[in-house]
Order: sequence, then C-alpha cells, then structure tokens
Amino acid sequence: GSLFRREWFKIVGEAPADARTMRFWDLAATEKKAGNDPDWTVGAKVGWKEGIYYVQDVRRIRGTPGQVEALILQTAHLDGRRVSVRMEQEPGASGVKTIDDYRRRVLTGYDFRGIRSTGDKAERARPVSSAAEAGNVYLIEGSWVGPFLDELEAFPQSGVHDDQVDALSGAVGELSGGGDGGNR
Repeated sequence: GSLFRREWFKIVGEAPADARTMRFWDLAATEKKAGNDPDWTVGAKVGWKEGIYYVQDVRRIRGTPGQVEALILQTAHLDGRRVSVRMEQEPGASGVKTIDDYRRRVLTGYDFRGIRSTGDKAERARPVSSAAEAGNVYLIEGSWVGPFLDELEAFPQSGVHDDQVDALSGAVGELSGGGDGGNR
C-alpha cells in the first residue's frame, strides 16, 4: 500500500551548490493542544541537478497563523533570495487571499507564487515515488530525516499525516516542469 520505501533514499552530506532550489509550503494553522492531532505546516526545500532531487531541509510547525507566517518569513531569510518559494493555494476566495497576502506583505522581494493543486494526494506523489524508487531522490542528513521517512513510508494507507509528502510532491512537481521550474 505504501508509495515509498526508506531504502530508496540515499542520505548524503550536501547538495550541489548550483542545484536549482525551491522551498514548497503546505499550509496548516492549528496549534497542538491536549486531545488534538492537527496537520502540520511543512516547508520542503528541494534542489534539482542532472536528474537528481536533493531534499535539503524540512521545516514543520503546528501553530497559529501568526506563528506559521513568522516561520515562513524567517525560513525565506535563511534560505536567501536565490531560493524560490512556492505555496499550495487552497481553493476558493480564502486561498486567493492567503496567496495575495504572502505576495504583497510577507514575502515581498522573493520569487514567490501560489500553486493550485490538481488530482488527489496519492496521484501527485507518484512522480516522486518513481524518482525515489529509481534512486534519484537524495536526502541531506539532518534531524528531520527520520520523521520524514516515517511519514513517507506510512503514506497513503496508514499515515495519520501527509503534510511532508504534500510539500515534497509540490516541490518536485514544480522543479520537474509543473510550473515555472523554480529558479534557473
């Protein structure tokens, strides 16, 4: 039932400095409290060079909209302006407003765009699954790798959360031509 196996991913020390790189955000905005298990806001930073995807970093938070916004802005500063920023645009007017707010107020001066998702989550994850099975998805070592692989292995059948999968699928989709391909 799983689309991913942890042994498909090679863990390496660093990505090539000249890889095209973007960070893709999947938004949620609910704090963790006693008795709830809300979704995470996840930002996956992924590079691409010569057919290999390099998952360089994953940031996650369960927080209020203000806390989420602060993390996204801080992460953009740390990543630098060379890294494109994409965000899943939820359907309807609230999704349009959220993207407009990030573009005009939060991420001014960054290469930022909202991306509308199409198809179901498992369908969007299949290209990443194929690339991983072929040995073309590397992970840059870090404390995020264990929880990341745990979520991928559980997806889509037994996983409670799929937010890291969504962020990874979005980044790979954009880098492989689903949008403008990120920075060049």
